[in-house]
Amino acid sequence: MDQLPIPTIYITSPTGDRVPVLVFPFPGQAPEVEPWEWFISQFEEPKAEPETKDPSFEQEAEQAIEDAIYSHLPEAFAEFKSKRVPSAEFIPLHCRLCGKKFSLGSFRRHLGASRERGKYRLTCKGPQKLLQDAGVTWDPNIVEDEVESDDTDARPAEKKRRIEA
Repeated sequence: MDQLPIPTIYITSPTGDRVPVLVFPFPGQAPEVEPWEWFISQFEEPKAEPETKDPSFEQEAEQAIEDAIYSHLPEAFAEFKSKRVPSAEFIPLHCRLCGKKFSLGSFRRHLGASRERGKYRLTCKGPQKLLQDAGVTWDPNIVEDEVESDDTDARPAEKKRRIEA
């Protein structure tokens, strides 16, 4: 059986001569193949990136501030947990400030969630006493009056009625 010739292609060398090149070349003899002159610029060694600097004093100062803020979190959570009612002591519809039990509707009115005669009211004496002891005057209707005045200005005009003869 005759051996088939190895397929070759022709390329132009740097001198302008046509040179046959094997399509499937044999492994190179040298450990590294030298690139041609016009390809050298493509294979330039990459420039080394500048070394990263150590964290600056500003970053260290910012980190110290954040550490100081986060160090107080356990204290804040401990205070928050102390304000919560333990599940064993929870009594539904029971005012913790005055100690009375109510039905759902009367409990909402007791806490001031209902509206009677155009004004909100707080009937629980516990918060009223705490506010008086602290020297704070509080009227739950002050903010609501401002909101109501805005609502009346935005009311649309009444529609005209059609008179049929």
